[in-house]
Amino acid sequence: MQDIAWLHITDLHCTARAGSGMGSQKWLWPNVKKAFTDDLRELFDRAGPWDLVLFTGDLAQSGTRHDYQELEGLLDKLWEEFAALGCRPTLIAIPGNHDVKWPDPLKPEAIALRSGWWSNANLRDAFWNVDRRP
Repeated sequence: MQDIAWLHITDLHCTARAGSGMGSQKWLWPNVKKAFTDDLRELFDRAGPWDLVLFTGDLAQSGTRHDYQELEGLLDKLWEEFAALGCRPTLIAIPGNHDVKWPDPLKPEAIALRSGWWSNANLRDAFWNVDRRP
């Protein structure tokens, strides 16, 4: 049996838009990035190298394409940090409630979807076959 070393990260709430959700706190990451990478190096000295990074929920703030583009850049930089430390872990991401874009529950289509979900197979098929990218 082989051991697997892993690092757990959660609730980054990455966002690209100022004024929405955590967007008003875009200043925060640049101010904590050094402390984060210092902690990462210290953890690496104690427990690394890691085989996996488990990212459990709320990678993005609102689940929009722009948030995920911002997240992709941040993850690229994070993996550069891992490479500099001497490891290339695999990312395993488990989405949280902020990682999806939720429909307005008062829109007629949302009401129809909720009321007919279990009784209407065509409705379910249509739901799963629609491109919802913003």
